Amino acid sequence: MLVVTGCGWLLCHYGLADAGEFGTLPHPLEGLWLQLHGAAGMIALVLFGSLLPSHMLRAWSQRRGRASGGTLAGLFVLLTVTGYGLYYAGGESFREWISAVHWVVGLAVPVLLVAHVYTLRTKLPGVRSH
Repeated sequence: MLVVTGCGWLLCHYGLADAGEFGTLPHPLEGLWLQLHGAAGMIALVLFGSLLPSHMLRAWSQRRGRASGGTLAGLFVLLTVTGYGLYYAGGESFREWISAVHWVVGLAVPVLLVAHVYTLRTKLPGVRSH
């Protein structure tokens, strides 16, 4: 849901915005995509929190998937911090920078997540589906 709503916002913001008399006008659906993305972000925070005791700490103690799992956890924290910054940060230049970091990392995380799951299921003995 996060990827779909984030891509919806990106499409509206960068691909469908109209040029107006006084600058670029936002697409009418841009706000809706942003609201849906924020709601999906809150759900993702709950899901991430539920993975911590049941999946991440157990795998860490078994020394499985530390590099890819740790990277994913760090990137999820970065997405949380940049998402918070987008909502509360001031200054347009800072906001543009943090937005770029947020959506570039946000597009990379699904690829890294698939690689994490694939690698652990195919390369490590004893890893089973949850």
